[in-house]
Parts: sequence; structure tokens; C-alpha cells
Amino acid sequence: MARLPLEPNDSKALILASQFDCLEEMLTVVSMLSVESIFYVPRDMLEESRTVIKSFSSPEGDHLTLVNVYHASIEFLEKNKTENGNEKAEKNLRKWCKDNFINNRSLKHARDIYKFVNSRLSIFSN
Repeated sequence: MARLPLEPNDSKALILASQFDCLEEMLTVVSMLSVESIFYVPRDMLEESRTVIKSFSSPEGDHLTLVNVYHASIEFLEKNKTENGNEKAEKNLRKWCKDNFINNRSLKHARDIYKFVNSRLSIFSN
């Protein structure tokens, strides 16, 4: 657990997830929970933002809602990279985040955490 730059409970969750064959999903949840709020709700667009945010929501709970947001953003980004290249794709993702009331900075930080921790997960196979 000490080898991962996470809270102890998050590290333990990842270790257990590897035993239950759901490591990728747990890594996504841990990454998204490790950042400031993913959603923002402007006062002047309260109803619109609630409607858009609801499109990501999962009846199984908030953690799966975060997984949905992460996967939707990665899917959007990857599709854009093949069509427009990396730089333009990142710019389009910022607009996508704004349109979907998602905090782009928090999402980018979650993506960075995911990549970094994922690169360290080889410790579970030793």
C-alpha cells in the first residue's frame, strides 16, 4: 500500500479489486474520488446542468456515475484524437467538459492519477 501515492483506504481498495478482477473499474473510481468535485452547477443554469449531469448518472450509485463520466470523456477524447490529433482533441475535450458541466481541471487531474497509478500496478502481479 505504501508504494501507491493514495490514501490507505484507496490503496487497499485497489489491492482487493485486483483479487476480484475489477481493478480497472476501482482505479477509475479511486482516481475520480481523489480530485475536487467533477461536476459544477452554475446558479444561472441550474435546471440545464441537472439535466445534463443526470445523463451520466447510474441507478447503482454515485461511484458508477463517476465511472460513466470518466469513460465518456475517454471515449470522446480517443475518438477526437484519431480525427483531429492530440492538441485539438484536448481543446475539444475542454469544450465537451464545459457543455457537460464537468470541471475540466479535476477531470484532467483524475486522468493523470489514473495513468500514474496504473503504471505502478505491476506491484500486484509480483
